[in-house]
Amino acid sequence: MYDKPARFIFGFGVVLNLVALMTVGYGQEDVIPPDFVEFEKAPTIIKRVTPVYPEIARKAGLEATVFVKIWVGKDGKPKKTVIQKSASDIFDQAAIDAARQFVFQPAQIKNSPVDVWVSIPFHFKLKDSNVPADTTQSSKLSSDEIQQMMMPMMRQMMESMMDGLFAFLARKESAEKLALFKKNFYDALLTQGFTKEQAMQIVIATGMPSMPSMR
Repeated sequence: MYDKPARFIFGFGVVLNLVALMTVGYGQEDVIPPDFVEFEKAPTIIKRVTPVYPEIARKAGLEATVFVKIWVGKDGKPKKTVIQKSASDIFDQAAIDAARQFVFQPAQIKNSPVDVWVSIPFHFKLKDSNVPADTTQSSKLSSDEIQQMMMPMMRQMMESMMDGLFAFLARKESAEKLALFKKNFYDALLTQGFTKEQAMQIVIATGMPSMPSMR
């Protein structure tokens, strides 16, 4: 029989070995596969989930296709999802939520499952979303919904306009032309659904001086 110190050392060694084995096993299971993995049998979809049509996009009559890249584990379940290509980020979260619920028959090589990436397109079509034909008050977009929908486009437009402004200033144009540029910027914000107060705040936030003639 082992004495107490020997039993303690022996037991401690067993615990360390178990922890090491568990750690190695966990690391191996969670190694992200490369984009291209060799397999003999491609993964097949067992359970497909239709994404929920974003209400803002439905009311606005928007359609899009979103490609989601899914890491399919050896158990056939998604381990990670990434937006691969998207026509509008309004649809991205709905596509991700649906992709995470997919179930696959995993890819195989030599009769053993392997982790792979797959690309799944999600088509958002109004004809498939049971959109009501009428345009009652309840189906109209609120001002907050309009701003949320327009924000990505507005962000791009503002970046483009600011680039134009910096280029304009670099040429040392007259103050009169600069004022006209700011007025056009302000008018463009109004056409995108912003109130006068909101447009003024945005213009001021960009570092442009106030424009009394716009009030």
